[in-house]
Amino acid sequence: MNKSKNRILYIIISAFLGLTIITLLAFLLLTRPDVQGNITNPESTFYSYVTPVEEPWSPPQEDDDRPETIWFQGQEYMLNPNFTNILFMGIDDRGEVRPEGGAVRQAGQADAIMLITLCESQEIAKVLHISRDLMTDIEMYNLAHQVYGSFHGQLALQHARGRGGHHSSVAMVTTVSRVLYDIPIHDYLALNIDSIALLNEVVGGVTITFENDYTHVDPAFIEGETITMTDRQAERFVQWRDINVLGSNEDRLDRQQTFILAFFQSLGYLRNESIETQTEAFGNLQPFMTTSLSIEDIISFSRHDFDDTQTERLPGELVHQLTDADGEYRDYVYSEFHVDELALQVLIINRFFVLYGE
Repeated sequence: MNKSKNRILYIIISAFLGLTIITLLAFLLLTRPDVQGNITNPESTFYSYVTPVEEPWSPPQEDDDRPETIWFQGQEYMLNPNFTNILFMGIDDRGEVRPEGGAVRQAGQADAIMLITLCESQEIAKVLHISRDLMTDIEMYNLAHQVYGSFHGQLALQHARGRGGHHSSVAMVTTVSRVLYDIPIHDYLALNIDSIALLNEVVGGVTITFENDYTHVDPAFIEGETITMTDRQAERFVQWRDINVLGSNEDRLDRQQTFILAFFQSLGYLRNESIETQTEAFGNLQPFMTTSLSIEDIISFSRHDFDDTQTERLPGELVHQLTDADGEYRDYVYSEFHVDELALQVLIINRFFVLYGE
């Protein structure tokens, strides 16, 4: 009888100790600095925060005998099979690309974000500019490169929240694709600040006619003037903004758009050069570049004519946030770009889809 009582007592004590250990481990995990913050369920679907509209976007319908399609405003669409989408990122970091696996937030923010779409059948390229201030869910990664939560923040932060190198670029691809209703992004190309001068050098200096006055950036950038940029001017034209001026990123977006247009137009001269010359021209970029593309793939850009009539920006509005999540006034003000979801759906249909069966 005593043995039976002792056995019951042993079981109770063991269970109590086990529960105590589990509780202690949970407490230590939740109070670690690298897992604190406004954590949400990383498995939540993108469709959960799409603004309801009268004619809602329907998720793709799958069928083994036909391609994936979607229904939008009473019509059935499929992705244009002739398109290749490449995410281009300009990273606010200098020097050679940091190796993957570095500390969180040391990979640099993505200050320039563009989705370049190549149409192989027509050999044209078009660009969709995406604001670095776009507000979305930013995924957080642990040392094992696994998502453990997310917070709502500016899109530029997703690159910095990755683990550096290719991992940060892939994290950006995942987030941008989600923002664009899961549009496939086939490749990526991320360049550090020091690569801007090298890009300018590749084409012997980008030539730009200024449609606006940019003398606040450089005294030589006078409205109506045409100049062939030095490497230093190219870097300043693309990268500079006054962080003390609200909405200054919109001005920089204008300049980045102008530079990319002029660069693609200047790139055409490489079509008549030898493969060796083309490879050498882009080879110097490699230490400052993270990409899923080969040098041969990058060289193929020169075969595509840049279609400036289809250069667009994500629709939405810029909001200057004066208070934090608790309603308290901040010491500084954030710029937040809020997407117009219905206008974005229309843009995606027109830009990436064709009517099914036509």
